[in-house]
Amino acid sequence: MSEYGRAVFCPYFKDEKKRSISCEDTVRHFDSKTEKRKWFDNYCCAWEWEKCPYAMSITKAWIAHEKGDETALEKQKTEAMQSEIRSLSTKLGRAYKKIDELVELNKSYLRRNDELEKQKSAYYKRWRKESVGGLTETVLSQASDLFDKYKDVLCYLLSMYGDKIGEDEVEAWKKGRVYTIYREYDENGKLIWQMIEEEVDEDGKNKTQDTEDESGSDNVQDTAEE
Repeated sequence: MSEYGRAVFCPYFKDEKKRSISCEDTVRHFDSKTEKRKWFDNYCCAWEWEKCPYAMSITKAWIAHEKGDETALEKQKTEAMQSEIRSLSTKLGRAYKKIDELVELNKSYLRRNDELEKQKSAYYKRWRKESVGGLTETVLSQASDLFDKYKDVLCYLLSMYGDKIGEDEVEAWKKGRVYTIYREYDENGKLIWQMIEEEVDEDGKNKTQDTEDESGSDNVQDTAEE
């Protein structure tokens, strides 16, 4: 029985592997399991096994041996082995050629991959430069617009004040004060500049907040007394 569960009719059959068939004279190797299976089904497991080229060669040697040629079987076996060696040598040469092709193909893939990585890196650098550059230009543009607006307001105030303000006066006025400048719309929908100022005491505390806290404490005390 074969490994496929089929009966073997060829009397010269000895064994089989995934890609080879062992006959009485030598081991026959095949390029693939499919090729070996096809040969096995067509000859080894067929009633007309005599049509197999290997079986025909062995049968011819046995006939010559029975007719008195004592060297026929050894000669046939030697020729079969030599033929198989030549076949294996040819297959080995094709395998080496295929390996060389695969090596070159792999090199080509590696070169292509390197090119793609370089393109990816260049694209990323360009994208980052353009993005960061665009963002920087936007921020600088907005900052420049805001500076121009502050400049216009300052120049207007200077013109109203008399074109000159002493810096020492500004520093003296700034001391002890907390203020914030707003640019917003008033109740009439007019865009205005507004400063909200809160004075602080010598310790840097907010006087307005302290006043509110004291007022709240008094209210609580008055409520308790009542």
